[in-house]
Amino acid sequence: CGSIDSDYLYSDELLSKLVVDICKNLFKLDLNKLIITYFDGGSIANIENIPSEKDKALFFAKYGIPERNIIGTKGLRNFVMNLQWGHAGTSYEIFYKTPKGLIEIASTNKYKFKIKELIKNGQNFYEIIPSNNWVFGTGFGLERLSMILNKKEDIFEIPELDEITAYIVDNYLRTQKPLIKVDLEHIKQVVDGLRSALFILNEGVIPTRNDSQGRVLKKLIKNVLEEINYLGAYDKSFEIFQNCFSIIKNQYSNFYNLETENILKFLENYLKTVSLHKKYRHLIDAQ
Repeated sequence: CGSIDSDYLYSDELLSKLVVDICKNLFKLDLNKLIITYFDGGSIANIENIPSEKDKALFFAKYGIPERNIIGTKGLRNFVMNLQWGHAGTSYEIFYKTPKGLIEIASTNKYKFKIKELIKNGQNFYEIIPSNNWVFGTGFGLERLSMILNKKEDIFEIPELDEITAYIVDNYLRTQKPLIKVDLEHIKQVVDGLRSALFILNEGVIPTRNDSQGRVLKKLIKNVLEEINYLGAYDKSFEIFQNCFSIIKNQYSNFYNLETENILKFLENYLKTVSLHKKYRHLIDAQ
């Protein structure tokens, strides 16, 4: 992600070339199976008749994507409103054809507008304002790519997450094997929650923060604890967090620098607080 201060068309062409190079040369994907969607013009918020991005999207065809696989969309499908950063703009979404359907593997956002929040008659609404400084950002979904490269139909079967699933099954599952479908769904919730919680905690968010991010994380950890409780291992909650975080750190070490030591110190105390609240909840509620 970075600011682009060169000619706009050249920037779009460079961006398209980089995305295709990554798909073709790094991940060895079949370019004939890539689908690109782009913003095909329209009115967004207070700006009318924003022009179509078709001419720019066709740079993908120049570098190997079949033109028939480059598809325009209307409305907000390929227009991003990032309220947290205060930016808005058009986007490309990159999908890959699989036997089970399309999987979105990447997106490219081109932030060309600033967002201005206004209050009228007590209601919040937003205007977008053209910006002189454009920011391009591209992100790939590494776990979805792992599904494709490892020929898996379920994201929880990829190597990065399968080890965590096996660990929970082998150490904490209360039911006898073979596993029933209900248990597998609860295990998936634990794995997904643990992974998400670690990445959020790694960004410096803590569940005791009284803002939207803190509340989301608190709810996420609560959901994980409820699923662990269902599996009959509530008293081992911190041990599960600790060991699963270690597995995640090792599996994702090529992509992320996860600082688990300080996170676990904080989390241990937080989980103790949660457990005490759970133990004495009836007394607290009575007050």
